[in-house]
Amino acid sequence: MGNLPPVQLGSPQIAAPCIQWERRGRVCFLHHSLKQNLVEGLYPHTGWVEIDPDVLWLQFLAVIKESVKAAGIEMNQIVGLGISTQRATFITWNKKTGNHFHNFISWQDLRAIELVKSWNNSFLMKVIFFLSSVI
Repeated sequence: MGNLPPVQLGSPQIAAPCIQWERRGRVCFLHHSLKQNLVEGLYPHTGWVEIDPDVLWLQFLAVIKESVKAAGIEMNQIVGLGISTQRATFITWNKKTGNHFHNFISWQDLRAIELVKSWNNSFLMKVIFFLSSVI
């Protein structure tokens, strides 16, 4: 048997139930006591939506630990981790130090909306849209 906490990292929350399964992959137990934490968004300017990666990491760890504890198992009994994350949220970091350069920029962020509109209205994109509709 194995234990697997699937983690959902969404905009409103981090959630992690705990699933116990047998070797053939059949689920034998789903611990329904779902541990959730709200993900705190940062809004430094109108239309900007960011998430502090350090805070998110600590929330992630807390949710996993509490879910595993609630399921009555030990961390060394975890055989894998399933993660469903935020869509197009991204971050960049220093390869040498591992330190991030900025907060996560959420998929909800609108700071590039004017740039994207100009791309979508460009002649090249109109040609691409036309050709893709013909094919």
